[in-house]
Amino acid sequence: MQRFMRVLASAAAVLILAVAAPAPSIAQAPAPAGAAETAATKDVLTFKNGRVVEGKILEMTASEVKIEVISGTLRAVTTYPRAEILTIERDVPVAKPEAGAASAAKAGSAKAAQGKEPAKKASEGAAKVALITLKGEFGRDVSLTPIKRALEDAVASDPDVIVIKMDATQDERYGFDGLFVAERMLAPFEETIRSGKRVVFWIKRAMVGAAFLPFVSKEIYFLPEGRMGGIGTLQDFDLGDKRVNEKQISLRLGHAEGIAIQGGYDPALIKPMARKGGWLAVNFRGGKPEYMAAKPTDEQVKEGWIVLVDDGEGPNKDTDEQIVRGKANDVLNFDADMALRLNVSKGTAEDLDKLVFLLGLGSEHTLLETKGQKALDDWSKNTRDALDEIRRLRDRIQGFQQKQGEDPKTALGRRASILREMRSILTAYEEVFDPEGQQRAQIDESLEQIKQQIAEISKRERGQKKQR
Repeated sequence: MQRFMRVLASAAAVLILAVAAPAPSIAQAPAPAGAAETAATKDVLTFKNGRVVEGKILEMTASEVKIEVISGTLRAVTTYPRAEILTIERDVPVAKPEAGAASAAKAGSAKAAQGKEPAKKASEGAAKVALITLKGEFGRDVSLTPIKRALEDAVASDPDVIVIKMDATQDERYGFDGLFVAERMLAPFEETIRSGKRVVFWIKRAMVGAAFLPFVSKEIYFLPEGRMGGIGTLQDFDLGDKRVNEKQISLRLGHAEGIAIQGGYDPALIKPMARKGGWLAVNFRGGKPEYMAAKPTDEQVKEGWIVLVDDGEGPNKDTDEQIVRGKANDVLNFDADMALRLNVSKGTAEDLDKLVFLLGLGSEHTLLETKGQKALDDWSKNTRDALDEIRRLRDRIQGFQQKQGEDPKTALGRRASILREMRSILTAYEEVFDPEGQQRAQIDESLEQIKQQIAEISKRERGQKKQR
């Protein structure tokens, strides 16, 4: 979290100027086919932020829980602090899918793939689609509160599918630690999916922290110009101790791999997305990608192995031209084609009509009118206005002066009033401007100092009156 805390510290300086265990290796083999399905029980961790993680607990201590997160045939081991966990449920029975439902889904997919899904009239029987666009700066315009409102409103409209169109990026200073911003937004999506609603992500831009969010869904689609990634900064993580650095890096990778696993994505893709300096090659056997975390030999290249990510050293370092043309490969970033080939994307759709068709919902649909998008748009405007107001208040604090002839206690009261106004705005939008509460803590300290100064002045005044 070091980079994340540096960004928060930087924000604090602008706004209040005057006042676990190692993650599995990239080459880890997937679980045997059917392993998850045959498990009779599962363990469930429910976090204080509402997020739920399912799998098998391997080890518990007074401070940590190590769990093997399982989704289908994929699995990964990660460790979570117990302080973040609300409840731990052991040996919860695993519900078996109904054979009829599985067969119907399979048949529906086959019809859609062959283009034989019967056309539906938009006026009656057409698929009902709720569209939510997450646009702007991730962590500010796109934030937990408006997302919860938008999803609740979408669910209330009883759609056949909720489409989340992603067009969001984040300040590059967050780097991989944008993960912690994304984690705060996972719970409402997970809750919506657990309720039985179909949630599909449709990617135009999902960069830095925003790149983690789509992994919460088992269905990701791209626009033709879609891009997802921009998080290759873990190699810069430095707390001054190499051993501590590697443990912290492993913990971060474990969190991100856990999100990917729960969505049904190969965790082998996370490390090359996150960290420069390693190799990743792929070979397609039977149409499915197989990964190798090493530079392929000439013989392996002849066998079909393709380099996805190189070590970025010497002649392998990305040039400015490669970066501009989207041909860089020091870290893994996805365009529509790459995402499709690596089974991250299920398809590419240039418009909503095609997306709905690819989803197997027919050639026509009804776009539901919901209030959720307005909640997102209003939040974006309000947070920008709030930031302007915070800057204005900051300038007032910086230039604050006692007026000529003004009572000192009155002047201190005016200063306290400005600080309280700033604190009120930070509280209203804490998830954007002060998620760790550091800025409000600084304001509280300043207010306490002002209170003591006023008390000292009053004490002196009482003493002077007695002397008279």
